[in-house]
Amino acid sequence: MNRKYLFVIGLLFAMAVGTFLPQLLVGNVESSADEVTYQFVNLGMTTTETREIIEEILDGIVGVADFRIDPMADMITITLDPETMKPEWIVKSLEAHGYKPDEYHKVR
Repeated sequence: MNRKYLFVIGLLFAMAVGTFLPQLLVGNVESSADEVTYQFVNLGMTTTETREIIEEILDGIVGVADFRIDPMADMITITLDPETMKPEWIVKSLEAHGYKPDEYHKVR
């Protein structure tokens, strides 16, 4: 009976470590309250094809939490995690694909 007791205690300990250790090491992976939103204007989105290309570019950028594309205003609103991504880096990524925004500014 002593072995069964130790085995059960060991399983409970392993379950507790497996549940709580990742949260202690990594933390909560929900969206950060420190997210910042920028608007990038005048990218040259003239067709649906260019909008789809820009969507693919933004989908592949780490640190972009959300984005909205307004092709009529030729503007993208991007919410990002400032610890992971900088707006200058987004501009560089867009420029590398041939879409250089004229300007960008912080919204909130």
